[in-house]
Amino acid sequence: MVEPKYLKKEEIDRLIKNPLNEEEILICRNNHLLTKAREHIIIGSPEPGSIYFKTHDGREILDCTSQAWTYNLGHNNPDISYALSIQSEQVTHSWSYFLSPIRIRLFNKLAEILPGQLKGGRISVNNSGGGWALECAMRLAMINNKKGEQFIVFQRGYHGSSLVMMGASQRLPHRFAGRGRELWVSAFFPYCYHCLWNYKGGFNGCRDKSCKLECLEMVKQKI
Repeated sequence: MVEPKYLKKEEIDRLIKNPLNEEEILICRNNHLLTKAREHIIIGSPEPGSIYFKTHDGREILDCTSQAWTYNLGHNNPDISYALSIQSEQVTHSWSYFLSPIRIRLFNKLAEILPGQLKGGRISVNNSGGGWALECAMRLAMINNKKGEQFIVFQRGYHGSSLVMMGASQRLPHRFAGRGRELWVSAFFPYCYHCLWNYKGGFNGCRDKSCKLECLEMVKQKI
């Protein structure tokens, strides 16, 4: 393991591992937070590979937002932690267009295991973010469809935080509205488990056959 150069190990351990005290928390919450933070303070996970958060007040919370990066493989996954520690001794970040040994091997492996016509194909190294990918898909759709210029987005959906995609993402509180708002047509998500009309209490997550998808018809009328 690489030895720290400018900070002592004890200083790093104190910053990361030492328990928080209530005074630190109050000072931060009352004086230094620019935006409102969640109630819970995440201090770790119960065990390597766990799908739960451990909080400052001793609770364990199921991580239901585990789409981010490697969380879908569990927090503190020992294989990922080891790979990160080895990679961090070489380089921690580079622009996406540069190749590295691990990227070359990743692209070769992806091309090898891709299904159907994608097998053996080419891999994009532009990993700037999902919002950019959606904007690219929108441009392709508008190029290929000369008649349409609007896109259906679901209420409470998140599609990115760029100036354009902010208009599609309806969960972000900002002091200004996203650009291109004329592009978006907002529709509610037809979801039987949380039926907006509370039809038969949501029917325990299953659609009643007598419903005849009336919610979908209302979506069509709205858009």
